[in-house]
Amino acid sequence: MEHLKNILDKHYFQDQQRALFIAFDELELTNILTNSIREFKESENPCYSTISVIILTSINEQLRKVQDNSKKGLYEILFSGLFNRIILDLIKEREDFQSKIKETMNSIETCCRIYGYDFQMLTSQLDFQKILKDIEYGQSPKFIEREKNNQVMHLEWIAKPAWLQTLTHDLHKNKYIKSRQDFEKLFHHDPSDFQILWNGDKKPHLAYLFLKMNDSSERMFKAVGGRGYWKFIESRVVDYSSQPFTENYLNKTASNIRKNIGEFSQIAKEMDRILNSIKGL
Repeated sequence: MEHLKNILDKHYFQDQQRALFIAFDELELTNILTNSIREFKESENPCYSTISVIILTSINEQLRKVQDNSKKGLYEILFSGLFNRIILDLIKEREDFQSKIKETMNSIETCCRIYGYDFQMLTSQLDFQKILKDIEYGQSPKFIEREKNNQVMHLEWIAKPAWLQTLTHDLHKNKYIKSRQDFEKLFHHDPSDFQILWNGDKKPHLAYLFLKMNDSSERMFKAVGGRGYWKFIESRVVDYSSQPFTENYLNKTASNIRKNIGEFSQIAKEMDRILNSIKGL
């Protein structure tokens, strides 16, 4: 446990560490992570690629067992970057780290193909191609690390603060949401396990809303700690009966809106009215 705690201390704040340890216990990952990292640290000749694959498959297989899409999305966000940091932090301590990194990366990519894992998502927080290039030219790998407070995926409101307050007021008034406070938490770096109750009859409206708020001409928020934001939103939003949205519903709906805006004209009219009202402030 000491070795695992030391790695987390390097990359995560205390509130993030507490959330991770709760997730480890719920997914029964504490022992496998502790034992794997101990093997890395204490064995004279650890098998890097084998241990890496054990950690990778353990995390992903436990995630596959989670039936609640909202909770699964939250775990995926929480674990983003964790696998990379455990593996690379340990390997780069060794004198032969260049060859071990390349060997381990090949094993991880093979494992992803066999098990159907998303290799790009797992490695999104570190520039693996740059590492390979550095190895090829005999240079030292330069690890692309995000700042500590960006480790957990969240959204950041970048428009006028008054716009967010008016937006949540109008959404609540028109019965899209139950709580203004919870909706605003989407745009705060809040690691707590909160849920946003969104009117289940108006799910496409949510997809249109975020699609428009992310319009490059007048973007109102940005995603921090990751590239995509739909999975993060789905991990937080449920309908009034606390049922999560179907996995990837928002992303697929947003794609349909882009292709066939005419089919969503009434939804566009309703949400544009709200958005245009806040831009007048």
